[in-house]
Amino acid sequence: MKEHPILFSGSMVRQILNDQKWVTRRLHPPRWKVGDVLWVRENWYVAREFDNMPPRDIQGYALGFVGGEHLSVRRGYLADCQMADWAAFKPPWAGKTRPAIFMPRWLCRVTLKVVAVGGREPLHNITDEGAWAEGVSDRIVFGDLWKEINGAASWAKNPDVWPTTFDRIK
Repeated sequence: MKEHPILFSGSMVRQILNDQKWVTRRLHPPRWKVGDVLWVRENWYVAREFDNMPPRDIQGYALGFVGGEHLSVRRGYLADCQMADWAAFKPPWAGKTRPAIFMPRWLCRVTLKVVAVGGREPLHNITDEGAWAEGVSDRIVFGDLWKEINGAASWAKNPDVWPTTFDRIK
């Protein structure tokens, strides 16, 4: 079993946490196999006193003791709010929002076990049932989400995708 990072948007993280998403389609053949664990990277933030620190330096504070002194890091995740509510939601202690791509493993709160890896298929082959497994109501909504994440022209190109089915590890 290997671990692999995987990026998800805030809305998709919410669907995973609500057990309403159990499939993802990716543009490239996956590096993972059945039984592997995916750790989810999502947009995140920590206390503002760490704003000028790279994630690798924050870890020591989050894990307990630095220089003999116990410190902990308050943290949060953008997926816990709707983006329209972010200004009202953001706690007064919260620092800058950090992109998912820079999320370190130690901050991950969502892990997934790969239960199936599908073969290559055209994106437009998705059915309403497939869209439901992706966490949205139907293939039209899935197409809109795809364009939002991958660019307006990406849906029209009908690229090949590789579906992966997963279980959330609780």
